[in-house]
Amino acid sequence: MTAEISKAANPFTPQNRPSPQATKQARPANKLAVIAVRRRLDGINTGAFEYLALLLRELVAAGYRIRLVFAPESSFGGSPVAMIAPQFKALSEDVIWQRTLRIGRCYISLSPSVYRTALTRIAAEISSLVSRQKNMGPSRSSRPLDDGELSELAVQVRQLAPDLVVAEYSSLGPLLEKLSDGNFVRAAFLHDLFALRAQALRTAKLGLDVASVTMKEEVARCQAADLLIYASASELQRMAPLLPDRRHVWLRPKINLPEQELMQPELEAARAAVADPSAIRSPRVFMLGVSHAGNLDALRFLMDEIWPLVIKARPQAQLVVAGTICDHADANWRSAPGANFVGHQEHLAEFCGPDTIGIAPARVASGISVKVVKYIQLGMPTVASDQALAGFSGLIDDLIECASDAQKFADAIVRLIDDRERRCTLAQRAASEIQSRFDNAEVRNALLDLECHRNSTTAGSNNTADHVKPCQSPHDPD
Repeated sequence: MTAEISKAANPFTPQNRPSPQATKQARPANKLAVIAVRRRLDGINTGAFEYLALLLRELVAAGYRIRLVFAPESSFGGSPVAMIAPQFKALSEDVIWQRTLRIGRCYISLSPSVYRTALTRIAAEISSLVSRQKNMGPSRSSRPLDDGELSELAVQVRQLAPDLVVAEYSSLGPLLEKLSDGNFVRAAFLHDLFALRAQALRTAKLGLDVASVTMKEEVARCQAADLLIYASASELQRMAPLLPDRRHVWLRPKINLPEQELMQPELEAARAAVADPSAIRSPRVFMLGVSHAGNLDALRFLMDEIWPLVIKARPQAQLVVAGTICDHADANWRSAPGANFVGHQEHLAEFCGPDTIGIAPARVASGISVKVVKYIQLGMPTVASDQALAGFSGLIDDLIECASDAQKFADAIVRLIDDRERRCTLAQRAASEIQSRFDNAEVRNALLDLECHRNSTTAGSNNTADHVKPCQSPHDPD
């Protein structure tokens, strides 16, 4: 089997998708899942946070109790004080973070090395302020732990006697190797394949925001995993042939937005606006992004190539850019006609509805573009580049406007600005379809059947396709 799957034979596209099995009821929480992390979890409004929360919800639905175990030093990043977002606390029965002092919701490091790292970060930020250049160095999540911290983390996990251990990111894969003698299932949760991200950034001649790693090295990191869970369907297709005797499942991006739980009146108002001409607002274009190299390149593509074409066709067009990516906007972009950079937004409800056109102009394909799912769930018609859709492997191509270059992207935006009926139709259809297309019964079934995974590493197979299917529980219908 080749690493790539053509669209014609793609099992994730709607026409080729098998009929979903009946969703199982959550079993009593009699199994323990330990989630090993090495980053801060003080927010819930970026793709990586949301995806971890999604995995925790699926674990709870499969009958697991959850304990979060933090790498004691590297999890702090560049600050010696951290908090854990309420959503993660609510989904977990316990948090283990060694060498910390806890005061309320705050965890304060007691490790001198964390304070040295914080001083280094402060110096780097002062330097960037003086030079007026924001530095995007490799993320800490992409770098392996040193052996001392890794061994300490392994001891903590083993003492909890879990049924399942999940290492977040391939950089924590070596933890599973240290736990290879345990009688539990070992899983790797892969938001991104760092090797593919680094390769894509190099191809685009962009600076790396992840540690440089080859695909061979990334595969080796995950060698001890029985189960590999991916955020991106296309990355599953690349990795599965390289570990053919493991189980591979795609965690589809069924994101629970806080706005849907806490801002329901605003969302209802947006839906009512579809049928109420008096509630119509002037259409605006909306881009959301956190700070990383791919999003910065997407913003550059938007402001240098796409937006001038939109303004030329529709001089009164309005653009809103939100998120920490705004920190990297230069003066020329900020002064562009119709552009408004609003920075980080705790809630997005004010932007919801069919009169806001969500855009994802990525030129670098990596992981999965969660912003596309956010736009759809907030009732926005959406325009996305081919690269932004790569991680969905064709699953939602028919629910949004797709564009392959700057002119086509601008044309799609202009069409939606001009045609409110099209905006409403696109937004309504996408919102009604997305929940069923993103059902994660496959992941739940895999999590429910631990014995299947214990046997998978000894059974062996030369047919990779067998291993990208869900595990079959003895209780499942054929």
